[in-house]
Amino acid sequence: MPLPLLALLCLVAALLSGGRAEAHAQLVAADPAASAVVAEAPAAVTLSFSEPVRPLVARWFPSGGGAPIDVTPRPEGAQVIVPLPGGISSGTNVLSWRVVSADGHPVGGSHVFSIGEATAGGAAAGLSTGASAREAALGRGILTLALVLGTGGAVFLRIIDRSGAPSPAATRLALCAAAASPPLALLALGLQGLDILDLPAAALFSAQAWSAAMASPFAGTAALAALAGVSAIVALRAGGAVGQGVALVAWGLAATSFALFGHAATAPPRWLTATCVAVHAAAFIFWIGALPGLAGAAARRDTGLSRTLHRFSAFAVPLVALLVLSGSALAVVQVRHLSALIDTAYGRLLTVKLVAVALLLLLAVLNRFRLTPGIARGDRDAPARFRRSVVAEIVLGLLILALASGFRLTPPPRALAAVPTQATVHLHGPTVMAALTLTPGRAGPNAVEIGIVSTDGAPLDPLEVRISVADPARGLEPIRVKAVREGEVWKAGPILLPYAGDWTIRLDVLVSDFEKATLEATATVASP
Repeated sequence: MPLPLLALLCLVAALLSGGRAEAHAQLVAADPAASAVVAEAPAAVTLSFSEPVRPLVARWFPSGGGAPIDVTPRPEGAQVIVPLPGGISSGTNVLSWRVVSADGHPVGGSHVFSIGEATAGGAAAGLSTGASAREAALGRGILTLALVLGTGGAVFLRIIDRSGAPSPAATRLALCAAAASPPLALLALGLQGLDILDLPAAALFSAQAWSAAMASPFAGTAALAALAGVSAIVALRAGGAVGQGVALVAWGLAATSFALFGHAATAPPRWLTATCVAVHAAAFIFWIGALPGLAGAAARRDTGLSRTLHRFSAFAVPLVALLVLSGSALAVVQVRHLSALIDTAYGRLLTVKLVAVALLLLLAVLNRFRLTPGIARGDRDAPARFRRSVVAEIVLGLLILALASGFRLTPPPRALAAVPTQATVHLHGPTVMAALTLTPGRAGPNAVEIGIVSTDGAPLDPLEVRISVADPARGLEPIRVKAVREGEVWKAGPILLPYAGDWTIRLDVLVSDFEKATLEATATVASP
């Protein structure tokens, strides 16, 4: 293993030491339960999560459409205690909550229950549009691109390409990317604050957003990213051993920044996942960051190209092996079951990324075993073919970076495994409302239990209840069953739900010979 690569691994290990195991939080229970009707107002609502969280926002939307009421929640380990304000009265009330999990990602939702009787009004208030999460993912994606091109370019130009005449275009690109890294890190940090509090873009310069951002784990990531950019600039401006040493520092800082934040970096056991993320990032930064310099070197068509490729291969071969090993370990931790690659949005995104990585590896193998020997032999057209192949690698690398940014928008199957053993959904119509429970709330056979009342809370005695469950996103036609009354509830199933994810639930309630109510909502089913 090359000495600079060994030094990089030691630097990353030092920066990562002292971390603690953390995971992605999921709401696992609530008291009162979702869609419950309680006789008297409780003093507080208790939200229980799969790990300790830090509460950010708690906002009540009272029955009857009253003005929202903000309250101060109290954390107690893995629970958040949300007091009921004085303005909460009988009827159906909605608690909109938002917390930040240990991996730095915000988690939010709404909790619906009724006091005395179920009523209409207020239930749709306060729902997030998801715009802040998309903006934060975009900001981190652009920052990642700048780090890859800036620090990766500096490593290539100072450690790999020692021809004395590096590509001017590649040097300018690396300098611009490195110079953009600090301001992009600051922007990404601000967008993280908006994401945490689910604020609009107009609140980017508010003290509230920046206070939340600075208290999040992403603040450390942004700081290391900015330092990596500054170090890359120094390396590109310096020469000799100083430039090489500072380039190595920039590489280590950039790789470590990825290991301080995110789903994968904070999954247990953290000593393994954080190390794998840092190694994975280091390998990818080197590989993709070197490509513009390689394309520029191929355009020179001089005798130094073969020596540059030999030095590049000395780093690339072990790094690609580490890339595959670390990526495989992270996939096992995050996905757990092969079925989750198809059944979950995270798994499908990962599958597309893996296909792109496989194509990138095929191009790398082509370059290493067909085009590089041709360059060494002096084949006239080998440099041009090599350059075209490198351009294709750059396109695939950009695609992989874009796909990786999308992981922020969906929780991994590992986190979904922490959801409750039931999936409960509240269905509300003009005159009829229902609470439907799927047990165990995971892909596979599920028993269905339904409680049906009128919107004023009075009990109903329908003549017939039919259920249909569909997955329009996959084009799956509805699964239809007829419910049977057992005491005060209606039961059906088990219904076989073959996939995890969102399912559209529809209830057709025949209230009388002359009245029929149709209710519809979405239930989220976890992986098995």
